[in-house]
Amino acid sequence: MLWKTGKKEIIEYKDMLNILRKVSESNNHKIIIGTDSVKLGHDFIFSNAICVLNTNEFYDRRYFYTRFKVKDNSFYDLSKRILKETSESIDIALKIKKEIKKANIEIHADVSENSVHMSSRYKNMITGYISGCGFTYKIKPDSFVASGIADVHTRKK
Repeated sequence: MLWKTGKKEIIEYKDMLNILRKVSESNNHKIIIGTDSVKLGHDFIFSNAICVLNTNEFYDRRYFYTRFKVKDNSFYDLSKRILKETSESIDIALKIKKEIKKANIEIHADVSENSVHMSSRYKNMITGYISGCGFTYKIKPDSFVASGIADVHTRKK
């Protein structure tokens, strides 16, 4: 995967891990991971984002992202697409946790608790999946990494 910084500069995965490793030395850090997707043309665009919150100044409020296209009409099914988004976030979180044991990771899911949104019907499945994998989570309206940062990069390179 090709990762970029919030300034759209390409960053090697190992360099990103080194930054996250240094961030994890701080007791009051959080590494937040979220994924979003959108249908554009014939493709579904998925975007993953990793955001750093840190009480010291090192890399506070900075983020990294990657995006990729999928040609698979089965993602018209919202449950399948939300599950793919969540799986992407969990896979990234597990890779980071394997490399950085002290990483304080939170996952932001693109589901809502408000029943006027279709995604709300999958809230229990998604939150159970995330917590079952050992991570804390936030959902809409608090899941800004998925519904804000990742969302922006589904539409922009």
